Amino acid sequence: MRKPRADLFVGRIIVFRDKLAMVGRRHRKWVLLAALLFFLAATVFSLLSLDLRWADLSLPWLLLSLVVSLPAVILNANELQLLARAGGRRLTLLSAVEVTSLGTLANVLPMPGALLLRAKALSGAGVSTGRVSIVLLAGSMLWIGVSAGVISLLFAGHQAAVPLAVFAMVATAGSLVFLQRGGGAGGALGAVLVRLSMTLLAGGRTWLCMAMLGFEADFLLALGYSACSVLGAVVGVVPGGLGVAEGAGALLALMLREQPEVAVLALGASRVVGLFAAGLAFGAAQAVRREMSTEVTDESLV
Repeated sequence: MRKPRADLFVGRIIVFRDKLAMVGRRHRKWVLLAALLFFLAATVFSLLSLDLRWADLSLPWLLLSLVVSLPAVILNANELQLLARAGGRRLTLLSAVEVTSLGTLANVLPMPGALLLRAKALSGAGVSTGRVSIVLLAGSMLWIGVSAGVISLLFAGHQAAVPLAVFAMVATAGSLVFLQRGGGAGGALGAVLVRLSMTLLAGGRTWLCMAMLGFEADFLLALGYSACSVLGAVVGVVPGGLGVAEGAGALLALMLREQPEVAVLALGASRVVGLFAAGLAFGAAQAVRREMSTEVTDESLV
């Protein structure tokens, strides 16, 4: 029996992305080193160009960006739960928080990346290997679609807005087709709402980081900068899209006749804040896990 064309197309995308990811894993140390050097060079250049000093930074805005990041951690875990549901299985919130938080940290550490950790968690929950690839790709397509939609708003009135908007709708619709197969319409709609909320929170964090740097920021512009992080996920070669997201943000700023240095610094600061929030979430999840294990042990001794 022949597979539907949609499944064959998705299969080809999965194979292509796996090849890119394999290149990244094979040369992980060198790729990460190159990305880190680019990230640091771009950051230093931006700081010097804007003549920023420590005294110019606003700590309250930075702390507020951390507060905004914590709900995003929970939403990230909720998204993984919905992907598991699309695969016909269930994943507890605690396990999802552990996997997504560790995955965020893993992208910049010498350990398996976020995608591999998500795949392992879904497989551990009982999702078949083939289905794991499909639901993860559907989640990525949804992220791409929402991000393209946000960027299309920045180009409103420009001829680039139409193809971006069409691409956003096609990518989003394609992801929903595969998500609803296992999770139903409710699960697919839930995934859209979660991704939209995560996008807004990411934009809010970038906006707060811009304010922390002392620049008045338009929220839609900050939202567009944060949406550039999707390129890091699409490329798949550079862990966590390090440097790729910042470079894409700078390019977007140039296209919009904004300051690319501000985009680089805001996205870099947002990245660091997000990593710190993920570290806090992972530590808290591990503490809860240990407490649960202790309670079970105590009960078994009674």
